[in-house]
Amino acid sequence: MKKIHKTLGFVIGFGVSLLLVTLVINLPAFDEDLLPEVKRIKSIQASPYEKGNAYPAMLAISNDSEDFVGKTEEFRKLLNQKINKTGLDFFNAEEYDLWVRSTRDKQWQSDYPLCNSIRQKGCMADLFEQLAQTTITNERLISQLGHYQHLIEMPDFAEATQMDFESPIVAYGPILALKRLYLADSFVNNTSEQFIQDFTTDMKFWRMVLEKGHLMITKMVAVASINNGIAAMSEAINTQVFTPNQLVQIQQNLQRLNDDEKAMAPVFEYEFKGGIQWYEAAEQSGEFKYLKVFDFFQLSATHNMAYLLTKPLREMAELDAKTFHQFVNSEKFSRAFERPFKWSPTSLYNPTGKLLMVDTLSAYSDYIARIHDLDGMLALLNLQIESALKPQQPTNEVVAQSVHVNPYTLNPFSYDSSKHKVFFECMDKRAVCELALPES
Repeated sequence: MKKIHKTLGFVIGFGVSLLLVTLVINLPAFDEDLLPEVKRIKSIQASPYEKGNAYPAMLAISNDSEDFVGKTEEFRKLLNQKINKTGLDFFNAEEYDLWVRSTRDKQWQSDYPLCNSIRQKGCMADLFEQLAQTTITNERLISQLGHYQHLIEMPDFAEATQMDFESPIVAYGPILALKRLYLADSFVNNTSEQFIQDFTTDMKFWRMVLEKGHLMITKMVAVASINNGIAAMSEAINTQVFTPNQLVQIQQNLQRLNDDEKAMAPVFEYEFKGGIQWYEAAEQSGEFKYLKVFDFFQLSATHNMAYLLTKPLREMAELDAKTFHQFVNSEKFSRAFERPFKWSPTSLYNPTGKLLMVDTLSAYSDYIARIHDLDGMLALLNLQIESALKPQQPTNEVVAQSVHVNPYTLNPFSYDSSKHKVFFECMDKRAVCELALPES
């Protein structure tokens, strides 16, 4: 019995000692200094919104006002005033509800089907057919289509830099719905030349948003919008309304994504900056404390660890499509995102911060994949145009000889003669990367 008591006393004593050591080494005095890179990102300041910036316009287009230009300028000035006073460059929840939020676009949105061309094939064709059979009469929608045209003619895009994960974002749903209706309406009611012009302007705008946007939601909205644009042009080509010269014109303006449009490094920086703000707010509120006393949390050490864990992401985002595809399907990929928290003596330092890092990064590879899938879809559309320009040549020969190839294998795209479509396997497993070809 004495031996049991002695052993129990030793275990209790060891546990108390371990707890005391953990408490001591997690005192603020033992926190790390911020890495220079973390200091740089943390110190990013808001810049005034210049005229011609589409970000205030994206907020204004969802407002109740019919004076889109005036409301855009009003929002730009309000945001700049806020930057001057507080350093913040976005509307908080209360301001968003007061100035931006509206329900006026719900009615007309319900009149038309949702369309996500990444996962729904043929939905833009359905929208074309619907507008060919019915005329747009909703006054709000007619007005908004004019506002949308003004929006996509804006020359610049620079969004908020100080937002955290709980900040209100642009209402992208109505904007994407306007985009689909804008292209469908242009195809149904304008000349083929005007449709090409509208498509080109729209594509240029969303590629600018893809390039200059630094929030993940913004990047993914741009990807979705460009995919819907590709689907719209693909449907238009299959109606055979374009002359050979027009097809050549479309192809000349349909470049693959450049390095700046593919770049994901800005996303990692600004998402990381949002994380810095979230961790600091959570620590100040006492959210990480156990029994409202101990938090076992080192703020700067967590920031540093979070930044270092983005290294494989930054490296992965720099890979070309083929190398990225090979990497994601290799054992190196899983090792690159091993859990940062493993039980060891070092776990006693900042255990809360390490636990927060578990399973937070590998999902970003899915977003990088969508960028490469989009680039592949641009190549598919170029192949569709090439096929339309060579109606006398067997399609399988056009596909086999084309310079437009599968970005992941660099081999010719797949061709299904029974369904008359070209395709490749998306890295986004929920997506479908295919386009129908014009009938001979």
